[in-house]
Amino acid sequence: MQLFLLKRDISHYTFPDILLGCFTSLEKAKNARKEYLAQYQLGKKVDPWKEQGYKTVDLDKDVEIMNDLPVINFHDTDSAIFVVNSYSEGFGQVIRKFFALCSTQETAQEKLTKVQKESLDDFPEFFKAEEIFLDKLYPDDNLQDGYWWK
Repeated sequence: MQLFLLKRDISHYTFPDILLGCFTSLEKAKNARKEYLAQYQLGKKVDPWKEQGYKTVDLDKDVEIMNDLPVINFHDTDSAIFVVNSYSEGFGQVIRKFFALCSTQETAQEKLTKVQKESLDDFPEFFKAEEIFLDKLYPDDNLQDGYWWK
């Protein structure tokens, strides 16, 4: 099965890329993207990321749907997923990378261990598996280190 990750690209000098949700269909991901964009384009909310270091913000281009991540042991009955990702810091930048979507904490931990062993990054790197609910659009405010706590 394919899952669709919705994220917002942020200047690495400002904040890590923001994970906005994971969706079970492209249609749901597109609808969530549209909802996210509308809140700022229609003026319902002020975009907290409208000013970024060394980057011209283009909301339409910065919010993207990823569909190329490996999905490990996912079942149609799962209501949540573990997103395996890393944060790397260097020269005033924080770069977030996404590696896989796993259905269980055990599978996510196995993938984390493998990714850590294969990492060639020269900068300090922090690996994490975040559990998020599927088909839910998460806010981009109230963030701590680029992710939120449920």
